[in-house]
Amino acid sequence: MVEAGLFEPEHQPSRIAGHRVIGELGRGAMASIYLVETESTEAGTSLQALKLIHPHLAEQPEFLDLFSSEARIAARVRHANVVSVHEIGSFSGRPFLCMDYVRGETLFAVLERTWNEDVPLPLLVAAEIVRQTALGLHAAHELEDDDGAPLHVIHRDVGPHNILIGYDGLVRVTDFGVAKALDRTVGTQPGVFRGALPFLSPEQIRGEPLDRRSDLFSLGVVLYEATVGQRLFKHKTTAGTMARILELEIPRPRSLRAEYPPELEAIVLRALERDRTRRHPTAEIFADDLADFLERSTHTKGTELVRGLMAELFQDRLVSRLGLERGGAASLLGPAALPTATHGRQAERLAAEPVTEIVTELLHPAPIEDQAPVLVPPEIGRTPRAGARVGWFPYALASVIGFAVIAVLLIVSDPGSDAPVAVPELPTVRLSFLVEPPEAELLVNGELQDGDLVVPLSPEAYTVEASASGYLPKRMVVSAEASRSIQIQLEPEPPPKKPPKRSRSRRSRRRGR
Repeated sequence: MVEAGLFEPEHQPSRIAGHRVIGELGRGAMASIYLVETESTEAGTSLQALKLIHPHLAEQPEFLDLFSSEARIAARVRHANVVSVHEIGSFSGRPFLCMDYVRGETLFAVLERTWNEDVPLPLLVAAEIVRQTALGLHAAHELEDDDGAPLHVIHRDVGPHNILIGYDGLVRVTDFGVAKALDRTVGTQPGVFRGALPFLSPEQIRGEPLDRRSDLFSLGVVLYEATVGQRLFKHKTTAGTMARILELEIPRPRSLRAEYPPELEAIVLRALERDRTRRHPTAEIFADDLADFLERSTHTKGTELVRGLMAELFQDRLVSRLGLERGGAASLLGPAALPTATHGRQAERLAAEPVTEIVTELLHPAPIEDQAPVLVPPEIGRTPRAGARVGWFPYALASVIGFAVIAVLLIVSDPGSDAPVAVPELPTVRLSFLVEPPEAELLVNGELQDGDLVVPLSPEAYTVEASASGYLPKRMVVSAEASRSIQIQLEPEPPPKKPPKRSRSRRSRRRGR
């Protein structure tokens, strides 16, 4: 899922090629992602995520190439740490792919709720997230064609926006839409960069041939920023960011975070070597180094570390997500609509038990043992309030966080009690704007915007306009579906056309002889 997305409002279809649409999970620059219910004779009914390309892009060959590249590569990968693709098709002339539904959030969203709120991300959790990500990348890097020849897959867009973290503690890599494989039919044009610029490798900036070690550099940037809590190469200008990637002397993490372990520092600095021959040769070795560090640092299973943090950070989102799943599936098909093959033990109970009871259990993961207190600050590691006894709850569909959400209404007493219904307050989200050129004027709903925009989490749409001297203005509509970064790139005005030279008539040429 892409956190940064510019889009125009579109009607949500009720069905897409045989899949019943439950709600919208998110929207990116290239496609919308829907939670759908899929029926098959083998597996019964299951929940999946369906990625449908935007209508205005369906006729553009380059976007179709990126989309088909994602489908072609991701459909080959079968690994626990990669979002698998199960179906590729077309709906009303728009390509789509159906893939694993992940009940979770992006690493981008995790960092929004930790470092962006001045709460350190636990070092062991960050190391475990990157370890699992590396294993998923290694599975893609090792892909072969039908004849056993290596495809030399490179993701080329490794960043927090393409790392999905499940509430179950499992981390998955997604969006191979800009990946490069030998079977790709259209290559990148000179001077065009694929991926989020602050996470690109030096060889990508220099336009050199790439190999899997380019992804490892990008993953090193992710690990550095997640553990240190500040951006590494990002600058307010594109040129400044590129210069930093090529030349910046990287500060040692221990100089920025006192409790930073020397072992972890050595791992991240090796991944950030500009000479790729000095980096980890494979993502698997990168993951092994992190696994050794974690084994020496804690006896707690890595997925439990991640699971505990996710439940604590996203209590509101978890309730909404479970409500969406229950309301969408159980309302039509009953308890059998959520097979254990899709969601495990919790899914089996989802259609039969109150959502709030399941959430209460998820918010109390297995105890974390032998972990240094400094790695789990009180703001993160605090014990959530135990859920009260739940008698009943109504729910209604709402369009929140870019998709239809069930607003779960809780009663904190017995069914017969006269206690009032507790309606959770709507949280706020942060919309950050990254505009090129930086001097551009930004208007939101006609008012000058300077800095981030904090608004209620609601279905309301906002009109964003950017303009600058010498550039073509741009206007788009964005939604307050989630905290995210909105990138706006203005195009330079075309130079004025010179009037064509008038050739002398034949008669004039004769007179001039």
